[in-house]
Parts: sequence; structure tokens; C-alpha cells
Amino acid sequence: LLPSIFSTDTITSMGVPAEYAAATYSVVETLLTELMKLQGYVKVYALVTSANKPSVEFHLACGYTHTACMPGCGYKLNAWYDLFWLEKMLNFVENPTNPPLSVSSVVENDRKLTDILANLSLF
Repeated sequence: LLPSIFSTDTITSMGVPAEYAAATYSVVETLLTELMKLQGYVKVYALVTSANKPSVEFHLACGYTHTACMPGCGYKLNAWYDLFWLEKMLNFVENPTNPPLSVSSVVENDRKLTDILANLSLF
């Protein structure tokens, strides 16, 4: 999960200039997605309220597809909103039989993490 704590406001409060916040969020999403692929996850999901158009657009740009709309089931800021279910395919497996690996088994040491980061296509 990439919770909403990774919002633009949260990123800028950590000292990242506002003009780099979207790119920073993209890097975090890319890194987490790559780690989940290496762990063996098949899909990743995002649930976003209809009021959060920048988040919907961000997820679509990152390769998520709109899977479902749950009308009027998200309550936020004193109003009811539709909740969009978005999903992204990570690994194409016909019949997954193995459970996901732990992060520690994928990232065995700092060198392995550096290799993972070096192979990412961030931009």
C-alpha cells in the first residue's frame, strides 16, 4: 500500500520543494512497485475518492487501470464521494501458487538495494 500519507503536503513537509513533490511521489511509487514485482506479487491496487482527481490521474499515468466505481461509499471532508478501484498488473502469472517473498529476502543487503535502484526506469 502507498497510503495517502505520501501526499504532496507530506513530501513538502519533509523538505522536498513543491515543484519536485510529484516526481518524488512517482519515485516512491516506482520503487514500491518494483519491490512488489521482485517479491512475486501479481497485482497492486489503489482506492481513490472521486474528489481526488490528481491522484486518479497520477495512478492512471503510472499504469493503473480503472476497474470499478463504488458510488457514494467514501466519506471525506464532510461529503460522500464515489470510490474508484484501480489496479496495476505487476507479474503475469496464470495460476499463482507461491506466496510473495518477504522484503528482506528480496533486499538482502544495501548492495542489492543499490542494484535494484540502478535498474529502475524513473523518468
